[in-house]
Amino acid sequence: MGLNVRTSIFSLTLVLSGCAVKDATRSVQQYEQGKLDEGKSALIQLANEGYHDAKLSLARIYANEMDKKNATHWYSESIKIYPLAELEYFKWRINNADIEQADALYSSLWLRQNAQGDAFPLLVSLYRKFYEQYDSHELVPLVNNLLQHNEIDAIRYAIDLSDVTPLYPDLINACPINSNDNLTRSRCLKLELIHALKSNDLDLMKDVRNKLLTDYDTNKLSAESISNIANIAKNKRYGAPNIPLYVSLAEIIGTDLPDIWYGVAKRKIQMQGTEESDLVIITKQANTLSNSGYTKAHLILGQMYLKGLATSQNYEKAIGQWKEAIEFPEAQRLLGETYLSGAVGEEHLEEGIKWLLNAARSGDNKAYLTLAQIFKNGNGIMPEPTTAFIFASVHFELSNSLKSKQILDELLPKIPSDLSNRIESEKTVRHLNTQDFRLGAKP
Repeated sequence: MGLNVRTSIFSLTLVLSGCAVKDATRSVQQYEQGKLDEGKSALIQLANEGYHDAKLSLARIYANEMDKKNATHWYSESIKIYPLAELEYFKWRINNADIEQADALYSSLWLRQNAQGDAFPLLVSLYRKFYEQYDSHELVPLVNNLLQHNEIDAIRYAIDLSDVTPLYPDLINACPINSNDNLTRSRCLKLELIHALKSNDLDLMKDVRNKLLTDYDTNKLSAESISNIANIAKNKRYGAPNIPLYVSLAEIIGTDLPDIWYGVAKRKIQMQGTEESDLVIITKQANTLSNSGYTKAHLILGQMYLKGLATSQNYEKAIGQWKEAIEFPEAQRLLGETYLSGAVGEEHLEEGIKWLLNAARSGDNKAYLTLAQIFKNGNGIMPEPTTAFIFASVHFELSNSLKSKQILDELLPKIPSDLSNRIESEKTVRHLNTQDFRLGAKP
């Protein structure tokens, strides 16, 4: 992640004198005008002559260019004069760290925190990125200390941590009552929801939902804010995802954010025990959205016809809906699966294979599993163990699925030769087709 050097780095005034000021200004202008090498050369000369702001400017330039060696060198030089530059250096390292670098960085941040007391925000940032590696309770004393001095910041950082028990009641009590600030109110409701999830308190969950509903109806919170709060319920950082709760919260905004509506509607028609009245509402919403040009709504309508939800089962109408959304790999898969089921006649089996293959190569991973199962079992076609093995191999690599692993284990004794080249070839075709789909190419 870059630091946007060209627009921000030279807002500093170089602490120089005489002709050095002119030289520094010229080097800044050269870099900003795209003469990168000339600008850096001039700054390097100034840095080597002992001008410390030039060193910090070089550190930021090389950080922006992702030149780790030179960025580290110039940050190290700058930190000797500007201790706060170390925080900037840490931030850059966090943005670009991988799991193997996280532990050393975590230790370094704690050393800084214990010595200077100013690394807590960076510790939280690192925790957010690698939350599965660390125990959030290690940061609870720092949150508690912050709570005594800056309640709003304590609330903000507590949200980023998986669990700050036993501080939740104190943090919630610190929330401003009836705050009209959208951001503060949103953070406080997030905190209440996390507390409800951690304590598995259904009454608290209902209370949060009622508050969100009221705030949305009275325009205190936007649809985007409601969606962000609802996402807490399915975020693994806070424990096992609670999908029913997510659906209950996200459906508050109705169709105001169509993509959020689509995700909620899709989950509701897949969930067991969804009320008929809810399915009727989803159908009406889907019809309204599809008529207004929201193509994904056709995917929902197709599922309703396929399964006979809130309407009579009708395979032809389901197919018609998916053809309206054929630009999406999911629609291609559903169309292929319906054809291969034989529901509309065996004459469509070959076309079903075509659509499944197109869906798989356009990014719908599940289509590979369906293809593997079809070619393994011979549903309406001649079994082809080799082809099934190739599709199952790609699916397993993409999803680590137990189902595709079982297919591979069963077929392996029947495979006469090494298929690695053909598997790699299929993965290459998929990669190219997926890129085309993202660029908007039609199937």
